[in-house]
Amino acid sequence: MSTIPVSAHGKCVFVVDDEPNLANLLSLILQRVGFVVRTFYDGLSAFEHAQQEPPDIVISDVVMPRMDGLTLAAKLREHFPHCGILLASGNACFEDLLSDWRRRVGADVEILAKPVQPEVIIRKLAALADNPGSSQA
Repeated sequence: MSTIPVSAHGKCVFVVDDEPNLANLLSLILQRVGFVVRTFYDGLSAFEHAQQEPPDIVISDVVMPRMDGLTLAAKLREHFPHCGILLASGNACFEDLLSDWRRRVGADVEILAKPVQPEVIIRKLAALADNPGSSQA
């Protein structure tokens, strides 16, 4: 399993995905490499919890019930500008998703194609941990 820079250890990461098995597996992997992980199955639950415990980094699916990942990312950027954001989607229309993100937030973001290998996620989260507030890894 990959190792991450010491600076990433102890960072609070929210894993947000409406597929519980995927969210739980990713959470377990991230815990094993040193992240403090909170797992949510929809964007609204993650955002509500962020009010009590702001995350350092959020990795979120894009298409979810109750609050999609783009809306979650926009709200997090507004309330917690130093929160790193990484989105993942199985949707093939990445350009439309990126265009929607830019329209909502006025910023760029990387959206990874699912399935994403754990090593790729760990590397990108480590880069976000080293560059707080970034939306790109």
